[in-house]
Amino acid sequence: MKTKRPFHQKKLKAALQKVALVLIVFALVIAVVLKLLGTSLAPLAILPLNIWASLAGAIILSNLLRMQRYVVFTHALGLKVPIGVLNLFVMAGTALIATPGKVGTALRLWLLHKAYKIPYRRSTPMLFMDMLTDFIAMLMLTLLGMISLGNMAGLAFALLLFSGLLVGVLMIFVAPRLTKRLIKIGYACIGKKKPKLFAALLRLVHRLRHMVTLPHLGLSVGLAVLGWVILAWGLSHLAQGMGLSLSLAHVLVVLCAGTMLGALTFLPGGLGGAEATMLALLTLFGVPLPQAVLFTLTLRLSTLWIPTFMGLFCLPVALHTAKKASSPKGA
Repeated sequence: MKTKRPFHQKKLKAALQKVALVLIVFALVIAVVLKLLGTSLAPLAILPLNIWASLAGAIILSNLLRMQRYVVFTHALGLKVPIGVLNLFVMAGTALIATPGKVGTALRLWLLHKAYKIPYRRSTPMLFMDMLTDFIAMLMLTLLGMISLGNMAGLAFALLLFSGLLVGVLMIFVAPRLTKRLIKIGYACIGKKKPKLFAALLRLVHRLRHMVTLPHLGLSVGLAVLGWVILAWGLSHLAQGMGLSLSLAHVLVVLCAGTMLGALTFLPGGLGGAEATMLALLTLFGVPLPQAVLFTLTLRLSTLWIPTFMGLFCLPVALHTAKKASSPKGA
């Protein structure tokens, strides 16, 4: 059965237009919120340059570390792609981070297909593993943050989510036959109108067995954890510069919980859900609302849009590289 392409070139222009639209809407929302609350950006203008440099460095290093998971993924799947080219394609995918779903990841798979003729049926598991390893890492860090802060209610909720995710991963790893049987039962009950979807799930479970091994899973989750911790470290320096009494544990919980719940809304870049969660947590941690709004907006502007512009910078180079590699001379 032919695997449906997760992305194609005709979608690229539309996706870039969505990024521009989201940026405009985001800027308008910021302006309205700041106006309604009577908050200005003046406190940010007087922050020392070293704080901004630390934050920018943390964002870049965090993204570079998390990108290396794709080196692990391609190794697990037996895909031979030069590391430099792979990193270029992965970075280009961040150009579409502010789009619904995982369009940026789909763009990466399309670039790999265009350059090296890698079938989508072989590369699609990377889309799932990208989300899975990030979610495992963020849940772990949320748990550790809650333990450090002694927040038992939040700890119980995070532990419940983590346990469910862990059980799902272990089922693929330890009991693949049972997982496939459950998918077939689901198909028999509700899936006869969506046979291709359930067939794709069966293929995904089969291929994930090569990726969900303890060494590959441990290394990719470790890279994600390290990336998120470094990002939280940069944001904690920003919080201190703004005079907020937030520890690294506070920032980890705000960053990871907000990002996870924002992603679950399936809105572009998690917009709306992420900000609401972050604001709620910051006020819960005793940060006054005007300062909480300013910190949240700065966090989201920097962590969402710096990677987006990095991706936009790399995208033309990635497209040229993919085209060159696919040509007879570049092959």
